[in-house]
Amino acid sequence: MQACLLVGAVIDLDVSYFFQLVLFLLLLVTLNWLMFHPMLVILEKRRSATDEREKEATRQERESVELNDAYAREMGKATAEGMQARNRLREEGLREEAELLGQARERAARWLEAGVAESRSEAERARREAQPAVEAAAAEAVVMLARGVGGADKGGGR
Repeated sequence: MQACLLVGAVIDLDVSYFFQLVLFLLLLVTLNWLMFHPMLVILEKRRSATDEREKEATRQERESVELNDAYAREMGKATAEGMQARNRLREEGLREEAELLGQARERAARWLEAGVAESRSEAERARREAQPAVEAAAAEAVVMLARGVGGADKGGGR
C-alpha cells in the first residue's frame, strides 16, 4: 500500500501539459481582450458618469441654496419696502385727513361766525325797528299807569 502512494506522487510532465498551459494562457488573453477589458472600460465610463452626475447634483444643490437665499433676501427687501410704502401712504392719508378736517373746521367756524354776525345784525335791526314801537308801547303804558294811579287816588279818598 505504501508502494502505491509513492508511485502516485510522481508527476509525469509531457508535452500535453505544456500545450494545455499555452491554451489556457491564450484563452485568458483572448477573454481579457474580448470580455474583461471592454467590461472594465464600460464600468470606468459608468463610474466617471456617476462622478460627473454627483458633481453636477452638488453644484445644482449649492446653486439652489444660493438662489433660495437670494430669494429670501429679495423677499425681505420687498416686504420692508412694502411696509415703508404702506406706512408712508398711511401717514400721507392721515395728514390729508387732518388737513381736510382743519379746512372743514375753518369753513364751519366761518359759517358759524357769519351766522352769528347775521343773527346779531338781524337782532340789532329788529331792535331798531321795534324801538319806536317799544317806546310807543312804553309811553302808552306810562299813560295808562298814570291814569290808573290817578284814578286810584281819586277812588281811594272816599
